[in-house]
Amino acid sequence: RYNKNYTWELSRYCVKQNTSCIGGFSKLLKHFQLQYKGDIISYADYSRSQGDVYLKNGFKFIRKNLPSYSYINTSKSEKRMHRSNFTKQKLKIDNNITEKEYMENNGYKRIYDCGTLVFVKRSLL
Repeated sequence: RYNKNYTWELSRYCVKQNTSCIGGFSKLLKHFQLQYKGDIISYADYSRSQGDVYLKNGFKFIRKNLPSYSYINTSKSEKRMHRSNFTKQKLKIDNNITEKEYMENNGYKRIYDCGTLVFVKRSLL
């Protein structure tokens, strides 16, 4: 997912469930920017966030990405697995069957997310 147009990607910011960490994001961001220079890109899971923490810390909203999907095999595990693990090339299946058909035939269900919001913070230098 790394976007080479930006120096850094903040892949995840989270706090323990039912816990508040007032100013936690801004403190971590400030410390990071003292140590490292460059633009930062990050994504907010639209099902969980409107991205307010990014906007309050100088990030600019860029776009909303369309919903995506992952797979789950409920007979073995409820662990969600990223779709990139199951491309036709990795599965070594022919063109007569789709990725989705193959996965369904092997006990996997496709589940969709709500998309992501993309935010960028440009470097001051």
